[in-house]
This record gives sequence, structure tokens and C-alpha cells, in this order.
Amino acid sequence: MSKRKKNRTKIYLRRLLRRLAKSDQRFWFTIGVGLLVIIIGVVVYIKKYAPTKESLSVAQYYATVTDDEAIVFLNGKKMDPAKNATYGNGIYTKGHAYLELSFLKENLDDGYVYDEANGVLRYTTESETISVNREENVYSSGRKETKMEAPIVVEEEEAAFVLLDFVEEFTDVNDVTIAETPSRICLETAGYEKTTAVVRKNTVMRQFGGPKSKIVAQLKKKDTVSIVGTAGKWVWVINEDGILGCVKSGELKNKQTTTVEARLEKRKYQHISLNKPLCAGWHEITVKADNRNVDSHLSKTKKLNVVIPTWFGITDNSGALSNLASMDYVSACKNKDVQVWACVSDSISQDVSTTAVLNNTVARDNLVNNIVAKALAYGIDGVTINFTKVGEESRDGWSQFIRELSLKCENNDLILAVNTGLGNEVLQCYNYAVLDDYADYIFAEVPLEAYSEAYDKGSLDVIESGEDAVLELVDPSRLVMGLPLYVRFLNEETGEYSGDMQSVDAEFLAKHLERMQSKKMAGAAFWRLGVESDGIWEVISLYMN
Repeated sequence: MSKRKKNRTKIYLRRLLRRLAKSDQRFWFTIGVGLLVIIIGVVVYIKKYAPTKESLSVAQYYATVTDDEAIVFLNGKKMDPAKNATYGNGIYTKGHAYLELSFLKENLDDGYVYDEANGVLRYTTESETISVNREENVYSSGRKETKMEAPIVVEEEEAAFVLLDFVEEFTDVNDVTIAETPSRICLETAGYEKTTAVVRKNTVMRQFGGPKSKIVAQLKKKDTVSIVGTAGKWVWVINEDGILGCVKSGELKNKQTTTVEARLEKRKYQHISLNKPLCAGWHEITVKADNRNVDSHLSKTKKLNVVIPTWFGITDNSGALSNLASMDYVSACKNKDVQVWACVSDSISQDVSTTAVLNNTVARDNLVNNIVAKALAYGIDGVTINFTKVGEESRDGWSQFIRELSLKCENNDLILAVNTGLGNEVLQCYNYAVLDDYADYIFAEVPLEAYSEAYDKGSLDVIESGEDAVLELVDPSRLVMGLPLYVRFLNEETGEYSGDMQSVDAEFLAKHLERMQSKKMAGAAFWRLGVESDGIWEVISLYMN
């Protein structure tokens, strides 16, 4: 090879090496960039999608206000305390669980009535009244006493708490879990439909749905959990330690739904009945001399089987009663086969606070005992409670008054009737569920102004809607329609029906009595004897067969 060719070959090789070198740099650069992208992608993926191992302690998860506070779950739902409350729905102290009273009443059983002033808790069943003194571990029913392991009623942060073991004696609720640090109380009520499942393998429960949510509990294979909700591919569950969290739906098996069965027998309330349509007449007695008119009033009636004299009234806040009763009156009624259900009123004295009497255990007991004692002393057949000053603040005390009076009346063969009105305000004040259980008869009295307006306009719509609202709450076989025998004229200046009195005519009254029959009510009570128009009792008698 010539020298010239050799030089060309060297030049060519050098050029080739230079090109290869440049190509190799681009190649490795490309490889490096690709690897960096992959590494960054893996890091991003791990950061974004890989399950976190970060945990959240139960104490952090369920931050509580006080050391004794217990988180309460009811039928799979975590119950939040009332707004601005300085306490929780429950406490766990000295190895015993307690439920806050207002939570207990609102969510489980309204029958617990607490007199804070005297430190007395009352609860009435169909046959007995249970009484508990604050900080004592004994409850009594009559002369019988039952001891429990811990104080039944305690107070903390100005709130009353009731021992859960005591609650379970009378209210159909099960404590399925009681755990500590912080304390958790899981409750289930009879009739609750719960769904359970079994864990397929060891896994974790997270605070929320998603792999990045913090771990709140470890679940082991074959653990049983209660399913309480869904969150996409995740489900909300409560484990056996009372911890709420999320697991993937696919990590559970053997899902089944069951209904929590009742532990306690259903209560059976006793009622005394006339076993015929009730036809009652109110007899206004303002002085003892008015009792002499009873024969005259009865002689004008037809099919009347009950008379209600306004004999008794609360005279002070201790539960004392005024008395206008007459033995001769009772004898005169019995001679005509008419029962006497004496009226007890709360409106004879402006100085009496119905709330103060009903909400105070001592005054309420005094009132109940006075009523029964008066009834027995005069040999009457029953009592009619006609309280017009019951408000929302005395609703609890009024309900307990009716319960306690009912048992005393039943034990002495006395009929208990309760007079209420119609309208939304009345429905809020009077607990009709209590009336349905404990009263023998319930009088739904039509307000005189509404009655007068209906008479004036010839329409019963307002009255009928009020009656329908009550009919939804009580057994119609014990509901008595309360009907005035007169109306008032419209006062043009005030726009109210407060003018002169006029007896109702037979046609208007018959419309109400027809409705009474069609709704299968117990009967009617008429206010008041002595103001009826001629012949009205002939019409009334047609509907009392």
C-alpha cells in the first residue's frame, strides 16, 4: 500500500472513531435520562400510591375532653356530643360505664326523669316506679331495694350520668363493646339490622378510605367486624375493640345481615274501660253550693254515664289541693248509674307554678298521694287531670306525674282520664306516647275559639286536622272528643271569638259526633252541663249506642 493510501486510511479511522465516540455519548446520555425518568416515576408512584405504614394511635384518633369521657357508638354510628357541651355522651370511671342523661333520653329511652334539685332519678315501668338517689348504688321500688356494684347516678361537669348496668335492667339495649384508653362504649338496640363480615387475612384498618390514610388498627385473619358504611372500594367497619375505620371491600368475606333480638319482654299496659261509648259531661263547681245542682243537670241529660265535677285544684307549689267535693253529690250520681271522675286543675291559683310542682319529686309525690287520697275518701270512680299550664319545660315532670298517678290509680281501681287540647303547641307539651300507655282515657278538647270559628264558617277543617294529629299518636278506642256545648261570637274590635255565648245547634254538634263514630273514638265529653240547648241530648244519645 502506498504511503498516500495509508494516510487516507488513518484519516478515515480517526473520523470513524470520532463519530463512534460522539454516538456513544448520545447513547449513554439517552440511557441515563431514561433510567432517571424511571427512577423518578417509581419514587412518585411509591409516594402517591404505595400504602403508608404511618399509624394513628387510638388516643389521637378519638381525642376526648376529659380522662373519663367515653366515645359512644349507637347501632354502628359514632354519636357526637351536643354542641357546646363540656362533657361527652358517656363516661367510664372506676371500671363502670355511664351514659349522659340527655343522650339516654333522646336516643334510647325517654322514661328516665331526673330531679336535679333533690338528686332523685325516677323510672316507671308498667307495674312499678323505680327511684334512685344521687351517688347511691341502691334503687328502690316500694319497700324493695336492689343493690348494684357502683353508684347509679353521678354528676360530672354539671351533667347527670346513669350507670349502663342500671339502664340495661329497664331499656332494651346491649353493650357489645366497652374498651379503654380512651374509653369506647358500643351499643345496639333491639331491632337494629347489623351487617357483619369476616377478615380474609391479616390486614390493617385505616382512618379513611385509601392507602395513604393512616392506620388505626390491625386486623387479623378470621376477625369479625361490623360493616356500617361504604366508601367506593372501601367499607367502613367497627372492630371488636370499638374502633371505626376503613378496609378494602375485597379483604372481607362471609357478609351477613342479622337483626338484634329483644332481651326484655314487651311491656303490657293495663287500662280500665267502661266497655261502652263514653258520654261525659263537665260540671263546673266554683263553690260547694254548686253541688246541689247535680240532680237538676242530670235530669236534662240522656245517655250520660260520666260526670266530671271541677272539685280539686293545686293551691301551692308543694302539691296541696283545694276541695269542693260532696258525698251527697256522689250518692246522687250513683243513684242514676252515673260515674264521677272528679277534675283536678292547675289553674285555680295564679301563684302556683305547674312546672315547679311537676319537676320536683317531693311536690309531685305529694300531689299524687293527695289526689288518690281524695278520690278514695269520697268513693268516686276516677279522676280527670286538666292541667292547662304545662309547657315544654315541664314536659318531663308532667309525663312522670301521669306515670306515677296511673299506677296509684290502677292499684286502687280508679279510672285515670287526662284532658289535653289540639294543635302543634299542645303536641309539643304533652307526651302522647306516655298518655297512650298510662291513661285510661284521653280527652282531646277542641279549643273554644277554633270551635266558634268553625261554627261561624261552617267548616271543620282546622278541628279535623288537629284531631287527626292526635289520632296518629294514641289508640282511638281511648280517645274522647272534647266538645263545647256553646260558642262565642266574633268580637269585631279584637278579631277574636270572645263575645256573648250561644248554645250550639244540633246539626253542628252532629257533624262532630259523626266523625267520632267514623274514627271509632271512645266517646265524647261535653263542656259544660247547664248551657246546652233544648233537645241537644236527644241528638247526642243517637251517637252513644
